[in-house]
Amino acid sequence: MQWSFEVKTDVGEIWTDCPVSRSPQHSESPSAGQVMVNGQKQSLSLGQSPDGRQPSPLTTPLLTDAGFVRTDDEDEVRRKRFPTDKAYFIAKELLTTERTYLKDLEVITVSFQKSVGKDEAMPDSLRNLIFANFEPVYKFHETFLKDVEQRLAQWEGRSNAHIKGDYQRVGDVMLKNIQGLKLLTAHLQKHSEALLELERTCRSSRKLEGLCRDFELQKVCYLPLNIFFLRPLHRLMHYKQILERLCKHYPPTHDDFRDSRAALADISEMVVQLHGTLIKMENFQKLLELKKDLTGVDNLAVPGREFIRLGCLSKLSGKGLQQRMFFLLLTAHLQKHSEALLELERTCRSSRKLEGLCRDFELQKVCYLPLNIFFLRPLHRLMHYKQILERLCKHYPPTHDDFRDSRAALADISEMVVQLHGTLIKMENFQKLLELKKDLTGVDNLAVPGREFIRLGCLSKLSGKGLQQRMFFLFNDVLMYTSRGMTASNQFKVHGQLPLYGMTIRESEDEWGVPHSFTLFGQRQSVVVAASSASEMEKWVEDIKMAIELADKCNGPSAEILSSSFTDSKSPEESSADQESEDDLSASRTSLERQTPHRGNTTVHVCWHRNTSVSMVDFSVALENQLSGNLLRKFKNSNGWQKLWVVFTNFSLFFYKTHQDEYPLASLPLLGYSITIPSESENIHKDYVFKLHFKSHVYYFRSESEYTFERWMEVIRSATCSSSHIRSLSRKEPHVY
Repeated sequence: MQWSFEVKTDVGEIWTDCPVSRSPQHSESPSAGQVMVNGQKQSLSLGQSPDGRQPSPLTTPLLTDAGFVRTDDEDEVRRKRFPTDKAYFIAKELLTTERTYLKDLEVITVSFQKSVGKDEAMPDSLRNLIFANFEPVYKFHETFLKDVEQRLAQWEGRSNAHIKGDYQRVGDVMLKNIQGLKLLTAHLQKHSEALLELERTCRSSRKLEGLCRDFELQKVCYLPLNIFFLRPLHRLMHYKQILERLCKHYPPTHDDFRDSRAALADISEMVVQLHGTLIKMENFQKLLELKKDLTGVDNLAVPGREFIRLGCLSKLSGKGLQQRMFFLLLTAHLQKHSEALLELERTCRSSRKLEGLCRDFELQKVCYLPLNIFFLRPLHRLMHYKQILERLCKHYPPTHDDFRDSRAALADISEMVVQLHGTLIKMENFQKLLELKKDLTGVDNLAVPGREFIRLGCLSKLSGKGLQQRMFFLFNDVLMYTSRGMTASNQFKVHGQLPLYGMTIRESEDEWGVPHSFTLFGQRQSVVVAASSASEMEKWVEDIKMAIELADKCNGPSAEILSSSFTDSKSPEESSADQESEDDLSASRTSLERQTPHRGNTTVHVCWHRNTSVSMVDFSVALENQLSGNLLRKFKNSNGWQKLWVVFTNFSLFFYKTHQDEYPLASLPLLGYSITIPSESENIHKDYVFKLHFKSHVYYFRSESEYTFERWMEVIRSATCSSSHIRSLSRKEPHVY
C-alpha cells in the first residue's frame, strides 16, 4: 500500500552571523587618523569613536606610545638589578595583583560605604550585611599585602632588615596567610547574600537604586558595581593558579616546594567549597549587568535563569539584514521538570476541566506520544549527547584536532548525567505509572508513593474454562491482572491483585500439561499462568522472583498500598476469584468507567495484540535510544522507494514527509517485530537495507550510509530485544546504554 502525503512548507526567519573584521596581519589597516567606513577611508580625530558620538577608550593618550616612554638603557639596568628566577616573577605577579585586589576591596569598604552606605536609603540590615562581611576581608588582605611586599623587598635585596635567611621563596608566606583566610570562609559565603539583598532592596527603593547608579558613574568604580562583590571569590582562583605555577616550576627538592604544595591543597579546598557560590554569583551578576543594558524586559534576573551567550546576529526582515543583539539564556532547571510533572498530575486529579483539556490535547495529531513523555525529553536528550560524544571519542585517534574538545564535552555532559540520573529514574517510573493509569479501570490511584513498575504483558490464566488471555502488570508490591474491556474507552479492567509479600513461584508445566506454565502461590490464593514462549516465561519468572525478594525485604508494606489503590469493596483476593471469565467482559460495559476516546496504539494494547511483554528497562532504553533521520521505504508492489523522515522512540517508528512536518503521518509499533538483513532470494539489490517483519507483515528500509545503517539496526534491536532483571538492577546506577 502506498501512502499519499500533503506537501507543506514552513518559512521561518533566517539568521546569519555578523561579519567579523580580520586581524591586522590579515588585512590592510587604514593610515593613522583614518578608519574604514563602508569601504571608504574617513578621518577620525583622536579619542573619537567610529560613530563620532563618544570618545573611544582605544585611542586615549594613555594607551599611545607618547604616553609611555622608556629607554633601552633603563631596561638593561632593571634586568641586572632584579633576580631572574621564574619563581621571583610568579611572586612579583602575586604582589602586583594583590595591590590591585586591595584597591578593588576599597571600592566597597571605603568609597561605596562613604557614598551610599551612610545614606538613610540603605537599611541597617543591608549595611551590616555588606560592610560587616567585607571589612574583615579587607583588613586581612592589608596584612597579607604587607607580608608579600616585605618578602619581595628581601628577595630583591632592598630590605634594611639585618636578619639573615633564605627569602627567595613565597610559598611559606602564602601558606601562613591562606590558613588565616580559611577562617574568613563564612564572610566570603555571605557576599552572595549581600549582592542578592542589594538588588532586592534597589528594586523596592528608587532612591537607593539612584545612589548606586550615581556611584557607578564615579571614576573609582571602574567596573560594574556588582563585579566588586565577586572579587574575593575570584581572588581565590588567582591564588590557586599562582600556586599551581609555583609547584610546577619547583623541583620536589626545592625548599619552597613543600609549603607551596600545602598552600595549594588549602586553597583548592576553599575553591571547591565555594565553587557553587561563585557560579551562582557570576551568573546573577551577569544578569544584573545585562538588565542595565536592556529595556523592554521587566526582570531579567528571574530564579533559574542562566546566561549563556550574547552577541550580534543579522536578522532577516522585510528591509533586509539588520544587525541585532541576541541574548541566549537557559530559563529552566532540568530538575524542576519532575516537579512540574508531579504538579500537573496533582492538579488534574482535583480539576475535571484541566484533566479533560489534557486528555483532549493528547488526542491531537501533534501529541504523537503520551503528554507526560515530553516532560522527560530534556533529561533524555542529555543521554543522547553523551552517546554521541562517546561515539566521537571512540572514533577519533588521540591526535585528532577534535578529540580534546570532544573528550572535554563528554566529561561535562557525563557530570550532568550523573547529577540528574536519580531525577530521571524517578520521572520515568512516575511517567509510566501515569500512562498505565489511563489504560486501566478498577484501580483508583496507580501512582502511589513507593510503587515502582517492573513489567507488563500477556500471560494466559488457567481457569475453569481453560486458558484465557490476560494482561498482567508487575510492580514492586503487587501483581495485577486484567481483561480487555469491550467499552468505548478501550481500557483494561483490573480483576485481581496479588500482593508479592510472602508469595512463592514454581514452574508447573509437568503438573498441568501446559507449555511454559508456572504457579504463583499467594498467602490466600494461587494462580496458574502460561507464557507464549520459553523466553517470555524466563523473563516473567526472573522478574517476579526479583520483585518477591524486594517485597520480602521491605517487610510487606504492600497491604497499605493496596488498600489505598483498589476501588472495589472486596479484598483483592476475593475480587479475583476463579469465577472470573470471559462473561466479565460484557459485565464490564456497565461499569462506571469514563466513556472517553482512548488511543488504541498504546504499549499495553500493542502487547495485547502481539502477545508479548516489556519491562521498565525496555521502556527506558526505547526512550533514551532515540534516533531520527531520512530513510527510504520500499513500496510493497514495486521496486520504487519513498523518502521519509523517520523518528524512532517509545517502541515505534513515526513517519513524516519531511522533518518540518508538525505531526507524523503514520506510525509502526515495533514490539514483536524482528529486524534482519534481506536474503538473496528477496532480490533487494541495494546497500544498507534492513528488513522489519512480524508474521505476514514485511517492510524494507534503506539508509544512506554504513554508519546510519548500523545505528538504525542498533536502536531498533533495543526495542525488539527485551531485557532481564539484571539490567533492571544495574540501571539503579548511571550507565551507558
